[in-house]
Amino acid sequence: MKFKHIKTRLAVTMSILAIIMLMSAGTVLAYLYSEEMLSSMYTITDQNLQLTNKVLEEKLDDVYGLFDTLQNDEVLQQWVNVRPESDLETFEKMRGISTLLREYAYADIGIMSIFLLDEVGQVQDPLYITEPYSNIVDSYDDLNKYKNEKSTSRFSGVSHFPSKLEAEPGDKSTITYFDTYLSKSDYSNKGTILITSRVDHFFQEFKAEAKSKFDSVIIVDDMNRPILQYGEEYPLDRVLDAVEDIQKTNGIVNFDKNSYYYNLRQLDSYPDWTVVGIVSYDKFRTDINTIWDLLLIILLGSIVIIVLTALFVSNKITVPILALGQAMKQVSQGEWPEPIHTETEDELKDLIDGFNDMVDEQQELIDRIYEEEEKKKKLEVSAVQMKLDLLQSQINPHFIHNTLNAIQYTIMSDRIEDAGKMLKAFNMLLRASMSHDNDFITIREELDCLTSYAEIQKIRYDNIFEMELDVDSTLLSVKIPKLLLQPIVENAIFHGIVPKGVSGTVTVKIKENLNNIDIEISDDGVGMKEMEAQMLVDTVEKTYKGSFNRISFKNINNRLLLAYGNEKGLQINSVAGQGTVISFTISRTKR
Repeated sequence: MKFKHIKTRLAVTMSILAIIMLMSAGTVLAYLYSEEMLSSMYTITDQNLQLTNKVLEEKLDDVYGLFDTLQNDEVLQQWVNVRPESDLETFEKMRGISTLLREYAYADIGIMSIFLLDEVGQVQDPLYITEPYSNIVDSYDDLNKYKNEKSTSRFSGVSHFPSKLEAEPGDKSTITYFDTYLSKSDYSNKGTILITSRVDHFFQEFKAEAKSKFDSVIIVDDMNRPILQYGEEYPLDRVLDAVEDIQKTNGIVNFDKNSYYYNLRQLDSYPDWTVVGIVSYDKFRTDINTIWDLLLIILLGSIVIIVLTALFVSNKITVPILALGQAMKQVSQGEWPEPIHTETEDELKDLIDGFNDMVDEQQELIDRIYEEEEKKKKLEVSAVQMKLDLLQSQINPHFIHNTLNAIQYTIMSDRIEDAGKMLKAFNMLLRASMSHDNDFITIREELDCLTSYAEIQKIRYDNIFEMELDVDSTLLSVKIPKLLLQPIVENAIFHGIVPKGVSGTVTVKIKENLNNIDIEISDDGVGMKEMEAQMLVDTVEKTYKGSFNRISFKNINNRLLLAYGNEKGLQINSVAGQGTVISFTISRTKR
């Protein structure tokens, strides 16, 4: 059969090839996957059993650790080494030991009780030497077996010790660890420690771990006694028969015409216990059969999808060409077209990507021209605004009035020397403020102005602050924007030191840092919150009413940005109750 249109021929050819490849690959992969799942099942269950055992061994280590703590307890060592000479002393020894061991038991919610039996088997607890409690200890089979075996340490089977003398078969809620207690002085045998744990707490984390990995988990001891069976209730005798063949660590057993895979492993820290993990083998085989059924459904659905997709893709090949022609027409009419998208990876894609890049570059170039024009206008406006701000920053009439009043007061108080200092400093400030012929002055000139200002304020406020200068002498000739430091120092005095109510210090540091100059003004005043610190820069007017000038922090920040670039600016760090540090960095440029 011949097809006239190339897109039809392409769609049919693609469909046939894709179907053949998909069916072949799917069949091979499904077979390999099912075989790999069967072979890896043994490894996975073994790893899961290791992880599950690790949780249980951590719990055993906790019990071992508790015993080591008791072994090294100095008070307990003193009690066990006491040799009573009377019944009263014997009773006191029992009471001391039992009280101490109860404190250890109460400290751990999972511990039911802790007892010490002396070297002759007498329990060291005043309560359990009387009936009926003494019968509970005497009739404890696991304890008697432990004594007869003369082993050093061992875990019991599950029991009801030490709560009841007799109980129902299912009423077994405790498990006990036995170990020999030695004297640290001569390593002599001082008896046996019994640490009894609650089964539900002892195996709680183990059960949670086992639940996510196995259908059923069984723990048996070296006498094939079940310690714990959790999960599905499989026939215990069949499992125990499998466990008896200890060399065979895994295999398949049949319960009621169902197959189960088991894996067993002894605990490293307590080899007397063997953990058996069981999973459904039939369910696993059923899952593999389900995979084959699912593969068949996927193949049938994929055939339909492949045919439709091939027709769709072949038809879509012509769409980018039409879109390219439409976009070129828009450009010729002076419009910016939307980017053209294509799913192909051929020469057509290169052509479309090149067209998109050309349109983007032209649009970006035009946008950059507009942006630079706008930026240039903003810089010109900012420069004019800075000039106006400096012209408006002439000395504040309030400051003149307050200073003259202060001079008058010092003269009337016969403080002629202080009045002379204030007049001299005031004169220097007037000259600095009224000089507008240069926007930049040297650091030496700025510091002279700053020193004059500080001299006036110290006399006015009766030396409520001290100003310290830490300046590299090599930087004195470097020029910086005029009136850059004085407003910051003024803020430190009036908003930091004065509200403090006691004397403080304002420190000005100017240090060289490679090709830059780091400037820092700090005070030990009242400080401020983070939001208040940010407002100093964001607010247009944040100045003291009687200030020397009306230059705000926003004005200073804008002048720094205008003079030294957008990456520079004021940095304010303040802690309420501790003080404020205002810093900035400028380029070392001589003007």
